[in-house]
Amino acid sequence: MSLRWLIPELAEQAELPPPPIWQYGALYLLIELVGAGLVVLAWPKGQATMTPAFWIAIVGLPALLWGAASGAVYWRYEEDRNQRAWWNLLGRVRSFRWRNWAHARVAIVSSVVLTPEKGLAERMLGLEGSAPTNPDKTLSLDQFGTSHGRNRLEEVFAGLLTPLRNDIDKLARTNDVEVVLHVGSADCSRDLVRVWKRLEFRGTPAVKWLAADMEWPLAERWFSEPMPSCRIVLACQLRGEGESEFSEVAVGLVLANPSALEARRSGVKPQAVIFRPIVAEADDIAQSLTTLLRAEQAAASKIRHVWVSDLEKICARRTDAAVREAKLDVSSHDVDRALGKPGSANPWLLQAAAAEAAQYGQGAQLVATGFRNGVALNIVAHGTEPSDAPPQGTNDVVSIGWLIAMTSLFVFILVGARVFMPSDKDGPLITVLLALCPLFVALQVAITLYLRRSTARRFWQQFS
Repeated sequence: MSLRWLIPELAEQAELPPPPIWQYGALYLLIELVGAGLVVLAWPKGQATMTPAFWIAIVGLPALLWGAASGAVYWRYEEDRNQRAWWNLLGRVRSFRWRNWAHARVAIVSSVVLTPEKGLAERMLGLEGSAPTNPDKTLSLDQFGTSHGRNRLEEVFAGLLTPLRNDIDKLARTNDVEVVLHVGSADCSRDLVRVWKRLEFRGTPAVKWLAADMEWPLAERWFSEPMPSCRIVLACQLRGEGESEFSEVAVGLVLANPSALEARRSGVKPQAVIFRPIVAEADDIAQSLTTLLRAEQAAASKIRHVWVSDLEKICARRTDAAVREAKLDVSSHDVDRALGKPGSANPWLLQAAAAEAAQYGQGAQLVATGFRNGVALNIVAHGTEPSDAPPQGTNDVVSIGWLIAMTSLFVFILVGARVFMPSDKDGPLITVLLALCPLFVALQVAITLYLRRSTARRFWQQFS
């Protein structure tokens, strides 16, 4: 089953009602009348009719045949009911797998944000002071400059890594540490290594560089790749001389796999988790937000804030309309209005701000950031809802109707043989019937399993 965000919704098939009682009554009258007529016609001439054998033949044999026919009718109903139940179970399995896929998450162990406006998240949340207002401005990180022969980027790296040191030390014991630099040029990795050694961090990290114009990897790619024990993201947008198209921002994130944190029992408690984002073009934002909420990464009633940045005007307005249409009771925070013109580090800034808000008990956070020609929507939450239990179905494969039908048929043959055959010739017949009993049960089980496999093949061909 290939998983993706937009999968067709599947309505469950209604359970069939059992056959009405009158059908069994009508079937009995029909078999009794036909059977009695055949017995009368086939009864040997001159042989007495007021005998137990005659009445067994005229009443008992039709009743046994009716039992066999009724069992066959009920078996057919059982198979129809079971196939519908099996189809519905496959639908629930499909939904369960999709929800597990949608609930894939990355833990933000800790974060640090360096912006021209101090206490950005607290101020925008209204927890401390007033929200900054700098629309269309290009602000600078004036507190960082060159000193003691170190360039400005090294000072920023040191400012990001120092607050993250405790968590990095706890997670870096396996030496499986990856540092992702989302900065101007690949040469910045040398600056990072110098700072890493100067701060006396353990080992030497694997450094990967992302160009400023590369796609934000947390939107899609990182949820499809194995994750190291500790992934440190350092995203910096610093202007060179003569550059002024964005405000300066630096973000540091320590990311980890939540399952690995639990398994290792490292004692590290994540600040928040980032759930798998959904990417949408402008025309699909409302539908995509509905799909994201349907996945229930966090209950819609627990989403309290929306963080937006770097959205084209049409995407910003459609995102706002989608939030209203979804009837989310949220406060909206436009980071671009607070800090000025956005740059490549803004998607990371939004995740860090949302994680800080979640840590402050502000509920789950919806994040919307520009991606390609549209928007990437994701939820950041402090905790996660307990996982659903896998759907369970019945393992019964032996049919009551089939057992009734086969038992009635075998007894009908035995009784008929006793009535119409000499007693010294029915021994082989009894032996054959006893040998066939387990074979007929095995046949019914094989038919049921074949029908289930056929239903499963048809289901996954249609909905995978």
